Amino acid sequence: GDVVLRTVARIVRANLRRGMDFPSRYGGDEFAIIVTEVERNTLAMLAERIRKAIEKQWQGKVGVSVGLAHLKQDEAAKDILRRADRASYQAKSEGGNRLIWAD
Repeated sequence: GDVVLRTVARIVRANLRRGMDFPSRYGGDEFAIIVTEVERNTLAMLAERIRKAIEKQWQGKVGVSVGLAHLKQDEAAKDILRRADRASYQAKSEGGNRLIWAD
């Protein structure tokens, strides 16, 4: 388990922009990434690139369920995080190894 988590963290960091995107371990096997100055379609492409890199690393034996959320005007940090977290659980409940946009 620890090897998988460290490898996922390495893959995530390798696919982010230094000084603009901020990854963190959110809990157990969950990660949260703050991606700055990005449009919706670019965020989806970035998440898909990370998802594919993780899938490739373990030949499909490990996948990720990703919840994507774009900041709404006047939205608090806790609210965007909650929306992204719900979307990631929805992705997992729909079979996993996929991206789901938060409402």
